[in-house]
Amino acid sequence: MRTFRRCVVPLAIVVAALGNANAAFARPHLGMRRVRRHISRHATKTVQGAVEVEGDIERDAFPDGSRGTQLTTTGRFRLADGIQLNLQVPALSTDGAGSLRLGDVSAGVNVQVFDDVPMFGDVFVLPMLKAPTGSLEQATGTGTTDGTVLLVSSNQFGAVGVDLSAGYTRRSGDGTNAPRRATLWSAAVDGPIRRPLGWAIELSGLPATTGPAGSGASAALTAGPTWNVHDRLAVDVAVMMPIAGDQPKALFVSAVYRSPNTKRAPGSTR
Repeated sequence: MRTFRRCVVPLAIVVAALGNANAAFARPHLGMRRVRRHISRHATKTVQGAVEVEGDIERDAFPDGSRGTQLTTTGRFRLADGIQLNLQVPALSTDGAGSLRLGDVSAGVNVQVFDDVPMFGDVFVLPMLKAPTGSLEQATGTGTTDGTVLLVSSNQFGAVGVDLSAGYTRRSGDGTNAPRRATLWSAAVDGPIRRPLGWAIELSGLPATTGPAGSGASAALTAGPTWNVHDRLAVDVAVMMPIAGDQPKALFVSAVYRSPNTKRAPGSTR
């Protein structure tokens, strides 16, 4: 049985790309976060009705000295072979010490379009929609409806996993609260240390955006250990350090739980 693998890929997938990056802490970009590659992301490898729940805590320290906290709950539900529903609910504290408030909720469908393509491995397309459920006044939402398409290549080279991703977002509004168009990219690798411990490293970036809320390009490096507690529970801790642009320093703590009825398809090797 394959280890419950967790690889870092930016939660710019659902934060920077979907617009919460512009809402949280009233910054053009919130720090990169990760949506690790879990077993349920390979939707063809789980049974009908399989459920996975992830909880993430992020603590950011911005260059101007301000701080912020984000708690995100993500649910993943297998709908059919190669198709998975993703639901995400963020809660934000924009003053560094206040209570958490609801952010912009997002939903998407993860579709596996290719399986074991040479050099690219499994290829996924993830279209997502973000609703303006957060508060623009409290800096927990952008006040826009966002559509995002993310392309992910997920491959395995021996014991080392490699994930590559690129995304594009289009937002409603006039660009005052958040750029109308945004893109992102990431490259991540992970591997074992000694069972059940592992490691993960990610390089990710947000290209420059235009308009009243636009900002320059930024990039960050995220790294940390992973711990497969057992077949249904994984935990990781990571630190993000900015490389270029206006990115915060950040600390992440995450846990993912798979429902007990999650099983591998007969003959599955991944």
